[in-house]
Amino acid sequence: MGDRHRGNGPKSLTLVWLYRDHYWAVQADWIRVWHERLDLAVTPLYEAWIMCRETLKDHTSHMFCILADWAWIPTGSDQTLHALSQTGKLRTTPPWQQPMPWDKPDSSPQAHATDRDLRARLNARLGITDTE
Repeated sequence: MGDRHRGNGPKSLTLVWLYRDHYWAVQADWIRVWHERLDLAVTPLYEAWIMCRETLKDHTSHMFCILADWAWIPTGSDQTLHALSQTGKLRTTPPWQQPMPWDKPDSSPQAHATDRDLRARLNARLGITDTE
C-alpha cells in the first residue's frame, strides 16, 4: 500500500508525502481521530508516524483511501451492497477500487515524440509540408 507513491524509503516518509501532497485529507483524518491538527514542526515525526499508523487502521479514512488509490471513500452501505452482490463464482472489483474515467494516466513526453515522428513520416509520404 502506497509503495508506488513513496518508493522504498522509511515508512515515516509516507506521512511526510501525505502531509505535503494531501494536506487537507491528513488534517481531516487527524482532527477526527486526535481532535487537533497535525503540525510536523511541533510533533516529532516518530510520534506522528505512530499516530498515523493508528489512523490508517480505519479503512474509511482519507489517508487510507489515498494510499490504497481508491477513487472514493466507501461507506458501510457501499461495502455491504458490494458484498451481497458477490454471488457464486462471479467476483468483481469494488467500484471504489476502480479508476474513475477522469483518472486516465498522463501522456508521457515519449509518446508525444513518437507521435511527432509518425506525423512527420506521414506528412513526408503524403507530400505535405508544415507551414506553421
